[in-house]
Amino acid sequence: MTQPHDPVLPTSAADQAEIAERRRHRRFIDRVRVRYRDIEGSDPSRWGRSRDLSLGGLGLVTKESVELGAHLALEIHIDSEPAPVLALCRVVRCSPDHEGDSEDSLSGVEFLWMSEEDRGNLERLAGYFRRKHGSDGDLSASDAAS
Repeated sequence: MTQPHDPVLPTSAADQAEIAERRRHRRFIDRVRVRYRDIEGSDPSRWGRSRDLSLGGLGLVTKESVELGAHLALEIHIDSEPAPVLALCRVVRCSPDHEGDSEDSLSGVEFLWMSEEDRGNLERLAGYFRRKHGSDGDLSASDAAS
């Protein structure tokens, strides 16, 4: 079993570049609605949004902080898809969201499971972003944790 990543996103450009190099999947900016629920707790589901999205996970922006290591059930609501993409994931990073003046939290979540159909839907979305932005359409190292 792999160990969770550092709980706080690095803020220096060098640290961000190192994270970008370690990523297995290109991340694309995509702000979509995400319903999430801690599968190990009894709290009701809540709504957040993605900051970015990849075939391996997403950046989840929430009003409430999410616990590092928590296992979440996600519904990712992509406008072009008739049904949400469903995934089980683990929170691998947590930090305050430094975008704008909000007091939101930003969590890096890693997909642990999703159906083949939902994986195909994400692959189509990634293909759309590759076509729209070209081969350099992924987030740059300077955008990796901002």
